[in-house]
Amino acid sequence: MRIDGPAAADVEELIASRWNTAIDDGELYSENATELVTDAPSAEPDDGVMVQVVATMPEPWAEMAIGETHGRAFQQASHYIYIEDQYFRAPMMNDLIIDRMYAEPDLVLIVITKDVSDWDGGAEYTWESDATFRDLFPDRYLLLQLRSVALLTEPDAWFTEAEVVTSDIDTHSKIRLVDDTYLSVGSCNFNNRGYLYEGEMDVAVLDEDFTTRAREAIFANLVGSEWEGLLSDDPVNNLDVLRSAAEENQARLDWWNDHAEDMYADEASELWTTYAPSGFVYPLEISDEWVWDVGPDAF
Repeated sequence: MRIDGPAAADVEELIASRWNTAIDDGELYSENATELVTDAPSAEPDDGVMVQVVATMPEPWAEMAIGETHGRAFQQASHYIYIEDQYFRAPMMNDLIIDRMYAEPDLVLIVITKDVSDWDGGAEYTWESDATFRDLFPDRYLLLQLRSVALLTEPDAWFTEAEVVTSDIDTHSKIRLVDDTYLSVGSCNFNNRGYLYEGEMDVAVLDEDFTTRAREAIFANLVGSEWEGLLSDDPVNNLDVLRSAAEENQARLDWWNDHAEDMYADEASELWTTYAPSGFVYPLEISDEWVWDVGPDAF
């Protein structure tokens, strides 16, 4: 997120506060650091939208503004909540979303995240988030992961001329979209740690036009050209499009994994133009197995 105007000064002020406190507290190597003096706020741009710079700041600041703004947005959602994040385990937010989904029978929840290892110390809480929403709202909840898939061909190869390779995308974005009205992006993950204990910074936007354009661009990128035309302003429709795109991508990937090695390069390349996966979305369900558990806040 690129920001301009007075909001940029808010970012600078926040950074200066943390930097200068570290110097005052004598943190490691602080003797080599110079105090950061902030400039005057920049002039307001001629156009733009209203934004708020929010933070999670541990003691001595004890600021939890990111959690507050996300929580309030979730509590006012009526149509959809979209979360794109490397984590999906924030029990403190799950409860707010569950209450709101009970209150709003048309509210849908779409989550893009990545799978977790059995050795992940917080795997239990990712499983718990997924299992809870899947059980309570099976028709209004969707969990997806992102993959990149490509066809490699080598004509006249000795062993196989065609091979499909896949790479799970290391999703690291931290996006919240609510009702084409609210958008938040920044460094805070969807976990208790990011909301309560770490130093994080987000930008929250309350603007219908801006958020609608962002949602349209994000969803179109997720589903690719084959499905983009089916997207609309209807959240239920968009959930169905995302689900269908993910299931079709998985079916196509499974087919290619079964057949690619038996195909000639030219044959595979021609079929790939019409039967390649579209976009990046694939189904995801979190395993109920893990090796160790460190509690809901540490990971």
